[in-house]
Amino acid sequence: MKAAAFLARACGPLRKLRAAEAAAAPQPRASVQPRPLRPGKTPVPPDVEAALRARFCGFVKGRVPYLLSTFHPHYHAFKYGTEAGGAAKQLERDLETAVSRFKYSGFKVLETAPGSHSDEAFITFRYNSVAKTRAVRPTGDSFVAETNFDGTAKVSTTIERSRFLRDPASGGQWLFADYTLIDYPTWMEEAKQAELRARGEAGAGAGAGGSA
Repeated sequence: MKAAAFLARACGPLRKLRAAEAAAAPQPRASVQPRPLRPGKTPVPPDVEAALRARFCGFVKGRVPYLLSTFHPHYHAFKYGTEAGGAAKQLERDLETAVSRFKYSGFKVLETAPGSHSDEAFITFRYNSVAKTRAVRPTGDSFVAETNFDGTAKVSTTIERSRFLRDPASGGQWLFADYTLIDYPTWMEEAKQAELRARGEAGAGAGAGGSA
């Protein structure tokens, strides 16, 4: 799939959300004292797949503030071992790293499944990533894609099963709660170990990913 077509499909939900946010935001008038419009409701993705697509687009476009709004408080306890919602700063730093050091593409939903109750759902998906390394240039540091010996981009593939919870406090939005890495590159080993620690299986999956 061409890049433009891929982004149009994967990022459609997020674009609609952004357009709705812009329409609902206070707008200045021609008078000296602008009067804000009546605030409206920002729509949420209608289902788990739409929520996941919007999240993936957030990673593609590097929209950290949006991504922060898509995590369920439970994720903090799962990934960082803190109380619910207690690792906001660490999560923000990790997101900044994820969007600056990696380029994402090849998104594909493989399976969706209901959870144990109506506000829980699972979705399995696949995506590609290219790691970038810091390059020092006269114009300043920048990140360039890692390459193979023949000069082609070094692409890794991840398969993940994500769990989403519908949160009444956010207007019924489907929020990302935790994950299971099924196949993953070696640079995601820390994320796999965090998953195993949360499930009481730390150390059991070291090196289990197998992807380059």
